[in-house]
Amino acid sequence: MLDCANWAPTHGKTEPWRFVVLRSRESMDEVNEIKKGYMESSMLDKPKELASFREKHAKKSKELSNVSAMLIIVVKRLTNSKGNLMPEWEEVAAVSCAVQNMHLALTTRWQEAYGGYWSSGGWNSWLECPAMKAYCGADGVVNGEADKVLGIFYLGKSRVEKMNAYRAKRGDIQDKVEWK
Repeated sequence: MLDCANWAPTHGKTEPWRFVVLRSRESMDEVNEIKKGYMESSMLDKPKELASFREKHAKKSKELSNVSAMLIIVVKRLTNSKGNLMPEWEEVAAVSCAVQNMHLALTTRWQEAYGGYWSSGGWNSWLECPAMKAYCGADGVVNGEADKVLGIFYLGKSRVEKMNAYRAKRGDIQDKVEWK
């Protein structure tokens, strides 16, 4: 998967994708605690939202026991060979392509019951908090532009029948293409 990610297109040849792979329960719990700490501190004056978050967080924490690994997805801001930063949208697009390549590689193992998904939950929130950025080495700044944490890719193994029930569906491609 990671080898496939490394072959994503990269305008400016900056290869801005970085992945922090969490394989141990302790590492996953550390990230879960960063999330909890940030979210709770941001909701101290919103008791209903805080109670709702705590309930959802407890449920999600239990679900983490089914996760084999987590890959934190980072956009590392780097200059190209001419010393210039590429536009941020191009670097985000390159990292997104890297994640797509990982996802496609993973789907080749579907019948062996390996699955995963990219969650951007927390984008521009706890994933961008200083503690999380420091944890995954996404705390750099180049020419005033900061690294970004785009999400987490969750990996696991399940029964194929269960995975099939969650598998995304797509509409007909002909409804999305105009031929001229």
